[in-house]
Amino acid sequence: MSAGPGARRDLLRRLRAPRAALGLAALAGLGAAAATLTQPVLVRHVVSGVEAGEPVGTWVGALVAALLAAGLLAGAQLWGVHRAVEQVVLGLRRELAAGVLHARVDALASTRTGDVVSRMTADTAAVRTSLAQCASAVLGAAPLLVGALAAMFVVDVPLALVTVAVVALAAVAVLLLVGRVERASAELRTASGRLSEAFERSVRGLRTIRVSNATDRETAAVGRRAEEAASAGLALARAVVVISPVSTVTVHLAVLTVLGVGGVRVAVGGLPVGRLVEFALFAFLMVVPLNQCFAAAGAFAEAAGAVGRVRSAAALPAEPRLPVGREGTPPVVAPGPGPVGVELEGVSYAYPVEDGPPRAALDGLGLAVAAGTRLAVVGPSGAGKSTLLGLLARLHEPTAGRILLDGHDVRDLPVDRLRGLLGYVEQDAPVLSGTLRENLTLAAPGADDERCRRVLDAVGLADVVERAGGLDADAGEAGRALSGGERQRLALARSLVAQPRLLLLDEATSSLDGESERRVLDAVRAVARTCTVVVVAHRLSTVLDCDEIVLVDRGRVVDRGTHDELVARQPLYRRMVAGQLVAEPVP
Repeated sequence: MSAGPGARRDLLRRLRAPRAALGLAALAGLGAAAATLTQPVLVRHVVSGVEAGEPVGTWVGALVAALLAAGLLAGAQLWGVHRAVEQVVLGLRRELAAGVLHARVDALASTRTGDVVSRMTADTAAVRTSLAQCASAVLGAAPLLVGALAAMFVVDVPLALVTVAVVALAAVAVLLLVGRVERASAELRTASGRLSEAFERSVRGLRTIRVSNATDRETAAVGRRAEEAASAGLALARAVVVISPVSTVTVHLAVLTVLGVGGVRVAVGGLPVGRLVEFALFAFLMVVPLNQCFAAAGAFAEAAGAVGRVRSAAALPAEPRLPVGREGTPPVVAPGPGPVGVELEGVSYAYPVEDGPPRAALDGLGLAVAAGTRLAVVGPSGAGKSTLLGLLARLHEPTAGRILLDGHDVRDLPVDRLRGLLGYVEQDAPVLSGTLRENLTLAAPGADDERCRRVLDAVGLADVVERAGGLDADAGEAGRALSGGERQRLALARSLVAQPRLLLLDEATSSLDGESERRVLDAVRAVARTCTVVVVAHRLSTVLDCDEIVLVDRGRVVDRGTHDELVARQPLYRRMVAGQLVAEPVP
């Protein structure tokens, strides 16, 4: 799939940003071209002086100076090019990071992690390599090529016209091939992204793959993706290598034409030998930059293909960060202090499904939670419990209805203010790579050690952290240095350190043993004095510790009440209780 003219225009637009570096490269390139183009003239003077028996020391010195100047200026031109290219790549990477990290969660659901990582690394690296090659040719080779052609017209117009005709035919052929290169480059980048995604999947799930005796199958699956990438690479190579023979044949044809036609003109006395030597030197000076310019056309197409993939990921729909301010009402800064009350009015939500109709999760759900309440949300799998918490955190936007905090529509709150009010412990309790301190203070970067240690002690992690080497100990990649229960408690501690006013817990005790669960419930009970708690739970001990229970099924609230009330009147709740390992209530 070709990146299209939009990617090419975007790439050219980005090159306007590093103007200073490109200006340096352009000036140095012009200087290097001028120093190089003087060399055939100086050689002609040396040859003519030798023929006439005159001293040539001055001309030889000038020739050496021109050689040194050309080399130094070429180095400066290359430095300017690389500075400019690095600025372009930096801008692309920042844009991609901002686009992905601010994208709506449902938009990211259809995006493969490995493919996104490939765009950040492999695609931007391809932009760097291809763009450097292209810019070097435009700012260094092109001035030399244009200067050589102009000098040819000064030396001999008929020979110059023949040379230009040959070069123009080759240029047309190369431009016709550029589209193939761009399409092949985009396909290679896509295949490489799929390979990265497949390999990352296998590495992340290596333990599961091993114990499932699926290592050979996964190896074969990654191998197939590698074969697809290799095939795409060969397709790009076929598109690129066609340019090389075109340029080579053009150069040889131009040189042979110069020698043949020039030799005839010398033989009939129409061109002095010194002039032919000078013209031939200009022709040879044209060889390398001509090849570079032809290669640059293909390199630009490759860079455009990679930029197109980066742009598509960076352009994912972003979540709304600013308040809506509906009907002219000024945005609300934040609800009042203390625990917040929550109300959902006819809230519906459907998950987008790629190549299919949306999948309904909530259907006109209505729910009110009084400030300072500990509310348990229970229901069968797929009832919409986790979706409910995601909507409260504005990870999703309702397709209908509205959500209120202390009577204020959450759409009237800036997203950062809203999330500053709440703590959210997800179902899989993710721990980020980095230190324990970085994980604990993620939502509260100003939290001091005393607050961190107080929370760690409350959730039963103080001894674990001390044995690990303190708050600055490494948690390992994705928290692998911790057990499943420890990761869950660390995720809870991360939310408690932020001192939330609304705490959302999605099965936050599912991986804990009895003693650890007791400590966590004690911590939640303590924090409930300053915040509202909504907990999705499948363990009866957690449910019994809450003030009230809401039963959800098929995206709607079926009933709410105490444990005894729901057991007495709800067959679904009785079946759920009977299907669990019933724990003793926490006193």
